[in-house]
Amino acid sequence: MTRSTRPRARIIAIFVASQLLVLAVLVEVGTRLLDPMGISYFPETARLLDTMIIEEPIGYRLEPGLEGRFNGVEVEINEWGMRDRPVELPKPAGERRILLLGDSVMFSVGVEIEDSIPRRLEAIANENAPPGVRYRTLNMGVPSYNTEQELVQLDEVGLRLQPDVATLVFVINDLERKMWVFEKRATWLTDFAQRSHGLSLFYKLVLPRAKWAVDLALPEPAATLSGAPAPGEGVRTPRHDRALKLLGEIHQRLADRGVPFLLFVHFNVSDPFYERIAELGAERGFAVTRLDVWADPRWQGRRRLDYRNSVTDSHCNAKGCEIHATLMYERLVEAGLLREASP
Repeated sequence: MTRSTRPRARIIAIFVASQLLVLAVLVEVGTRLLDPMGISYFPETARLLDTMIIEEPIGYRLEPGLEGRFNGVEVEINEWGMRDRPVELPKPAGERRILLLGDSVMFSVGVEIEDSIPRRLEAIANENAPPGVRYRTLNMGVPSYNTEQELVQLDEVGLRLQPDVATLVFVINDLERKMWVFEKRATWLTDFAQRSHGLSLFYKLVLPRAKWAVDLALPEPAATLSGAPAPGEGVRTPRHDRALKLLGEIHQRLADRGVPFLLFVHFNVSDPFYERIAELGAERGFAVTRLDVWADPRWQGRRRLDYRNSVTDSHCNAKGCEIHATLMYERLVEAGLLREASP
């Protein structure tokens, strides 16, 4: 390159870089305004995780007293670190409490609290309750909790709230390490990408078609972003064995207090692993059932997208939470854990 052409090349490079920067800004602004495919789910998740209190042995927990707007809805955390109302102690006469352990499914990401699975379950139970009985749900759901964290949460908070019945919704990512959502964003690149609407959309569109590029760019803690094998593959790995052990311990803690337990297994858990969980329940004496609304004839054939928050966010919307709560209520009645008014 001659001296006369160097300034021109530099000008071209600066021009191209400036245009790319303008394009990036326009994409970021556009995705924030239009929220295509509900891509705001990723940045909003990052915002909620930023509020978590990091501590052992639970890893992280919701901040008591937190009030804010996340995923488009109001979120209020009570004095016990639950997305719920204040909990009265001692328990009022005639009140029967349903403790609901779980992750973001039970937390009910993206729906107002009155439309959440716990609150809809409570409403359905009270519509059918016998005279003198008032049901009260206790929402213990925390986004991305695994079985180890649910056990610690039960010991530290759940048993103190005087539950009469307890349930847990076991989802396949409950097999992940307890800090996996923080490990995924441990580097500046993954952290920045999750907070950017534009880059989140890019990853959503490109990841399925460019796994090799993401594997090259991202470190191991972020590998699940690139479509690495799901934790549910196989059924006899150390993670599966540990989850079964922890589920048994959760049941034992409840049994020691005389609290009956119903374990719901989400439909994203493979049939072979579900069978292992059911075998554990039969051995230990607690009920296990599938939580699969799409296998129910009442909802078969319906368009699933109509019952979730968005293409990106698969959590149930208000309509989806209603049918999940309906199915959970029916299973609790079938297991003899809830009483209904006589016909």
